[in-house]
Amino acid sequence: MLRIIGVILLSAAVAGCSEPPPSQPSPWITSGPAPRPVVTSVSPARGSTGGGTPLKIIGSGFQAGATVTLGGTRHFVSVHGTQQLSLTTHAHDAGLVEMVVTGPQGQVEKFDAAFEYTAPDTFDFNGRWEDDHEPGFEVFIAGNVVTGFTCGGINTTLLAPLLVRLGAFALNDDRGVEVMSGRIVTDGLAIGTVDTAACRFGQWRGVRK
Repeated sequence: MLRIIGVILLSAAVAGCSEPPPSQPSPWITSGPAPRPVVTSVSPARGSTGGGTPLKIIGSGFQAGATVTLGGTRHFVSVHGTQQLSLTTHAHDAGLVEMVVTGPQGQVEKFDAAFEYTAPDTFDFNGRWEDDHEPGFEVFIAGNVVTGFTCGGINTTLLAPLLVRLGAFALNDDRGVEVMSGRIVTDGLAIGTVDTAACRFGQWRGVRK
């Protein structure tokens, strides 16, 4: 009788050892759906129909992989955390346009009348435009005429009038080669190129002072 009991106890011990260990939670289980992107503001509110306006989009729920269309045109967008996006506008006809932000999982946020494309000749060109990336580069405009510029510590006064037409200007040297150009893209911001003996950094971005 004792021998039979011993066999039963041994079989129970072996059966207990074969039980699988408790399951662990999967590292791939998500906590829920991704948040929907929300746009609270877009700045600046308007820019040139020629494009080139840098836009800052403030809101919440932004994620890597988000896409933005402005006036029906998709733009390359940079994601700066969950509360800010940035992009540079493309050329577009004048008027107010809608912005659509789409999250990586298809969540959509629409912002009516988010941005206004404006004819460039509606902006005020006059003033001192100072490059905010390259210290020492400045362009001077008075009466819608470029009167001179400072580059590499050298002041250049233009003897012939260089008119700003439709928000743009271009300066050529004696050989007809363009050495400086500019275009006003929004209130208080201009972009352009420069390639002179003193300044060869290529691109400039001026803020009106």
